[in-house]
Amino acid sequence: MTISRDYNCSDMKCLVVAATIDESFLANKEPLIAVQSSWVDPYGDDLRNRIDAAGTQYIGIDYRADLRNATRDLLALQKDALDKLGLFKTQLEVNFDKPRYAELLYHFGFDSYYHKVRRNNQEALINLLMQIRQNMTDELKTEITAKGIAATLLDDLTAAADLIHAANIKQESLKSGTAGNNLEAVTEFNAIYNEIMAICKVAKRVFKGRPEIKAAFSFAKTLRALGK
Repeated sequence: MTISRDYNCSDMKCLVVAATIDESFLANKEPLIAVQSSWVDPYGDDLRNRIDAAGTQYIGIDYRADLRNATRDLLALQKDALDKLGLFKTQLEVNFDKPRYAELLYHFGFDSYYHKVRRNNQEALINLLMQIRQNMTDELKTEITAKGIAATLLDDLTAAADLIHAANIKQESLKSGTAGNNLEAVTEFNAIYNEIMAICKVAKRVFKGRPEIKAAFSFAKTLRALGK
């Protein structure tokens, strides 16, 4: 007998996303408990333990110690790069006239990739960073830093592509194992997924005025951030 999965991703990714969102729950639990009393302590910790147990029992590895750490590192690198790209774009805008600003955006790849990068497209992020690195000549760097833009920002951006690529390779190397169509395993994965989705639905209402927190409770966005 087989059972359909309620989630549209691998079992491993479902657990990693669930664990990541549970961490967001634990970091922002007070407003959520205030509207949903059944989530009072130790609900968040119990859910974390349940997710960990499912990974160990049904997938057969201690994914939290390895894959989640690798994923956390990758997400941190991506967020840092996105923040610095936004700063770089803004500084180009305020320091150059409109024609030169448009030329620089095109030259560095913002026109081609930035709209996808803002939607957490990992491939577009790497492509944009690689184009910046490739096209950041000494002459351009001199022109840009002469406007007062920090050279360290440019150095960080040109180094970021390799850092994210290496972190992505490490993460991919840890994605192994599958639960197949084991009825017990998929039933548990579905239960965890639906528990997490309930948290996401409530959190999106509770944090509707705080988009930076609300985004952390999106299963789809967190999944996309994991990359392929």
